[in-house]
Amino acid sequence: MQSLILVGGNSSRMGSSKYALPLPISNANADTEPLLLRLITCHHQFQLSTSRQTSTVILSVRDSTQRKEVEQMLSSCRLPDDLRLEFVVDKQVDSGPASGLLAAHLFDRHFTWLVTGCDYPMIEPATLQQLFDAHIRKPAVVTCFINDQGFSEPLLAIWTPAALLALEEMVQSAEPTGRKLGPNQAIRRLEKMPAFEHTVTKDDDHSNVCYVKPSNPLWIRNVNTPQDWTDVQAILKVEDDNPP
Repeated sequence: MQSLILVGGNSSRMGSSKYALPLPISNANADTEPLLLRLITCHHQFQLSTSRQTSTVILSVRDSTQRKEVEQMLSSCRLPDDLRLEFVVDKQVDSGPASGLLAAHLFDRHFTWLVTGCDYPMIEPATLQQLFDAHIRKPAVVTCFINDQGFSEPLLAIWTPAALLALEEMVQSAEPTGRKLGPNQAIRRLEKMPAFEHTVTKDDDHSNVCYVKPSNPLWIRNVNTPQDWTDVQAILKVEDDNPP
């Protein structure tokens, strides 16, 4: 299993790159760090907790220009010595978040990917641990969080090679029609497909998708607009002022 952070979105509703949004650091100097660094750190700490000596985090970017922008931003950040960053560049044009998932699949078709969108500022290593534990207990082709309204979070999820192959075929089928197929649509289609062989579990649940209710609902709170970002900053300030 490899860590994948999807960076390549246009952030059109936010009006600026979401991965570069400044998160406050808990200290007296009121310093900030880019949201992407917080996400990288979460994946790094999770990987080390699984007894790995070093960690590798793959960043999926839109193109070479965005890669340079991300590299320049991270060059001013202090990254752990035992962390290795690698990049994959989107190959699929105008396929939204599916582009990043498919770029990772082309990078290595044997990897299972622990995926995080770049707009989840509230996640922690425990977030990734809960997904991982659920995937081990019930090895569905996709394991993802689900909110109280019943909507899935396919960009905070575990995607197996079988799921990504199915996504690839869905995107290719949609291309001639001009339609765009997003990960949420893929999740719904996967749910209705005949069960993949290795999804059979001890309780005879043959579902292709394992839905997980997050231990902390704030983990799956993402930011798409300036107002979303303002709301999250207010939550973070309250938590900072009232530590556990």
